Amino acid sequence: MLEVKNIYKSYGEISILENIDFNCKTPELVSILGPSGSGKSTILKIIAGLIPINEGQVVMDGIDLTKMSPEVREIVYISQEPSLFPHLTVEENLYFGLEIRRVSKKSASLKISKLIGQLELDGLEKRLPRELSGGQRQRVAIGRALAVEPRVLLMDEPFSSLDMSLRTSMGELIRKIRDTYDISILMVSHDPNEAMAYSDRMILLRDGRILQIGTPEQLYKSPKSEKAASMLGGWGIIPGRFEEKTFHYALGSIPNVKKSMFSNGLYYRPEDLCLIPDIAGVPIVLTTRHGREIYYQLKSDKGILEVKTTDVIPLPIGTRVKLIWRSTIKQD
Repeated sequence: MLEVKNIYKSYGEISILENIDFNCKTPELVSILGPSGSGKSTILKIIAGLIPINEGQVVMDGIDLTKMSPEVREIVYISQEPSLFPHLTVEENLYFGLEIRRVSKKSASLKISKLIGQLELDGLEKRLPRELSGGQRQRVAIGRALAVEPRVLLMDEPFSSLDMSLRTSMGELIRKIRDTYDISILMVSHDPNEAMAYSDRMILLRDGRILQIGTPEQLYKSPKSEKAASMLGGWGIIPGRFEEKTFHYALGSIPNVKKSMFSNGLYYRPEDLCLIPDIAGVPIVLTTRHGREIYYQLKSDKGILEVKTTDVIPLPIGTRVKLIWRSTIKQD
């Protein structure tokens, strides 16, 4: 198991990372999600031994790696742009690490042949990197890393230069690698949908600090702060007030709701609610679709209430509706 213990990193008086503390089991795929400049890549480079730290430890199965050089850590770092040797073929790039380790040609050939099949690089063995697509180059970089049998694979935004279809196939490949090679994978991402789709656990990072760690489901349903909620996106908010366990808003009240820790109302997911026609309800004054979500504006005697749902067919403007909660609202 990889453990990152109370890491602190600064450049002069500028703090980059503070109290970074988490672990990554074997096998497990953990993603670090955060905006640009939050310190995501710095964490990976610290784990790989590429940059020093001010305080803290990097530990692998009880062994302190903090002062060890990168080449003895059994950790491989793959940057955002695969750094393949441009003058070497796919096969030669895959063989490079094994040659340095003086693995016999017979053993190396068997390993490379297996990797080429697993990474779907068949027929590309003699091509140079410039003759490959972005997705193929990323697969070669992953194969070169796996050839030396690392215990931890660090991936810095591996999908950023790929189109949507390639991102999906690459995400599935990385999950397969996690299971096949019994390896810890730590992946940096700034896309919440991407991180939630492929991760066992996620680390929400902002301004060099960890906001929350948990499974995608835990973070999606139970964010612990407004900042954590905003990082995953997809939240709606209904303005109102709490009185003990009852939430009062423009269209009525919701009983048995734990008081929100958020300051300005009740946060919800669009799938938690829907609108149904009701002659005694309030009229829809605006309907728009944004991807899979439908945005409504409802006019009440207390003003305009904005809500969003995942209804398949939008209700037309002028329809009188009432709001129905599909599930109990919980904000632990």
